[in-house]
Amino acid sequence: MLQQQEDLYQILGVAPDASAATIKEAYLYKVQILHPDRLQAGPAKVRIRAEEDLKRVNEAYGILSNPEKRSEYDIRRGTSKARQRKQTTKVKPPKPEVHPKEVIFRNASPSQKMQDSFLVTNTGGPFKKVLISAPPKWVKILKTTPVKSVTKLPMYVLLEVQGSQWGKDYSSEIRIRLDDIEERVKITLQMKKAPSISKVHTSDSLVCPRCNAHVSDEDRFCISCGETLFEIVGYYCSVCGKDVEDSWDVCPNCGELL
Repeated sequence: MLQQQEDLYQILGVAPDASAATIKEAYLYKVQILHPDRLQAGPAKVRIRAEEDLKRVNEAYGILSNPEKRSEYDIRRGTSKARQRKQTTKVKPPKPEVHPKEVIFRNASPSQKMQDSFLVTNTGGPFKKVLISAPPKWVKILKTTPVKSVTKLPMYVLLEVQGSQWGKDYSSEIRIRLDDIEERVKITLQMKKAPSISKVHTSDSLVCPRCNAHVSDEDRFCISCGETLFEIVGYYCSVCGKDVEDSWDVCPNCGELL
């Protein structure tokens, strides 16, 4: 006979939230182990103990295999609500967020490096891993820094950008994933327009820096000693940045007056 304080789930060796199939499987296993035919050659004390255990197993299964009786038992035992919560409650997924949504770099010159950062947070449930997609070639992820050393998030992501063309706007996105949930941050780099000056004078005056002879502002070389006065570094359109010839009055690419 069952004792008043005995736990039916422990008798069958199953968890309180076990399914009906699991309970039946455990019951059949216990019956097979405790069956009298298996213990005929054993000592009398062992056979008597096995018979008592088999009765307890049958009584426990008689209650737990019946949905109504099991529900009543669970209420008395205090496990009904716990099992119901486990069956119906869904784990809240993570929810990554980035601040700001767009990181903008302005007025950059070719080959100039600029840095800024954005913050990654989680406003949802637990997560196992943080993934950051590979950025384009003009963007580098220098480092990631958690706000608190004991947790991965919130986390700052430090970026470095570098453009190569005058007047070009670069734009791309970096994807942030917490497990399978994704958020994106937009990265924008705005380059300066190309400067209109295309000649560089090597002297601050109209005197040759080598021989001190007077020279003209149009002279590239000193007529006295041959010193270089001007270095032509190229001609290009100040609007589209394309190469042009010194003799052209209009850019053939965009129509800008030169």
